Amino acid sequence: YIMSESFWDPSRLENLKFSGDPIPHLRKLMMEHPSGNVLSPVFGGATANVEFEALTGFSTSFLNPGVIPYQEMMDKKTFIPSIVSDLEGKGYNTLAIHPYNGVFYKRNVVYNIFGFDQFLDQETMKHNEREPGRVITDLSLTNEILDHIKEQEEPLFIHSVSMQNHMPYNAGAYEENKIRISGLSTESTTMLEVYTEGIRRSDEALKLLADELQKIN
Repeated sequence: YIMSESFWDPSRLENLKFSGDPIPHLRKLMMEHPSGNVLSPVFGGATANVEFEALTGFSTSFLNPGVIPYQEMMDKKTFIPSIVSDLEGKGYNTLAIHPYNGVFYKRNVVYNIFGFDQFLDQETMKHNEREPGRVITDLSLTNEILDHIKEQEEPLFIHSVSMQNHMPYNAGAYEENKIRISGLSTESTTMLEVYTEGIRRSDEALKLLADELQKIN
């Protein structure tokens, strides 16, 4: 279960020209398998509310604006029904991975309440490669996921929340932006090309994950 930070298809923006497709591998998978688009309940912040809805099926639309259940409600509970408890009841081991500070949004507390068997953050992940001055890459997260899948004999549910495409999208974030974009101001073009390069790299990491999963007997 991969929640990819700020992942979106930038080529959906109208009146812009892209020198290449940033997500060819995902697009291929979407053509071959059931797929679609999801409307996020938030953007520009409050990632934890997207995560809360995805894991529990509960809507945050009934809460007051600005409320984040992870920070204001869940630490007062001892159990919250979720996909975690459902799969554990079916014999799955469960693992959460977030390549950032484990205390952010109280994930170190919340994941325990959800009943995850194990939680890995930036301090406990084996794969923690970064771009200079940036967060842990999606490629590192993918390798972490693959290691745990290959090591397990029992059914395993992995919930992972990436960080690679979190803002800011400053010039020089990557050694090279492989996709060129035209149709915007210089400042906006720079930001969008950096963002798009991150999405392109996420797409490559997804291909690696899919290809390696196919090799597992």
